[in-house]
Amino acid sequence: MIPVKAVIYDEATLREVCIIWQQRLLLSDWHVVVDIVRQWDMAGDAPTSVGQIKIVEQERCAWVKILNPVDYKPNDKYYPQDMDYILVHELLHIWMVCACEERYTTTEEQAINAIAGALVAGWRGDA
Repeated sequence: MIPVKAVIYDEATLREVCIIWQQRLLLSDWHVVVDIVRQWDMAGDAPTSVGQIKIVEQERCAWVKILNPVDYKPNDKYYPQDMDYILVHELLHIWMVCACEERYTTTEEQAINAIAGALVAGWRGDA
């Protein structure tokens, strides 16, 4: 279940929400920086990315980038921009990196999409 609700935060609120999700996902011992960035600041597949994470597992650090609403263009693949869902999706990659040898597979993305959608829906009381 992928949420279909537009949720937009300013950076300060997004950082507060990140702390809540880190606690819920048992990632409080990680140093996570979250930023709202313009499309040109997204690495690699910038035209299609709505969120990205860079993980330094040995240091328990991660940097989450969420696409600025100015650059967000919904289409058939993406729903209205939901920063809760995108944030949770990116944070779940931390667990996957720690648990899986192979990174960023289609199966991993599908699992993360399903888990993130269910967690956000439950948090909102939509489940």
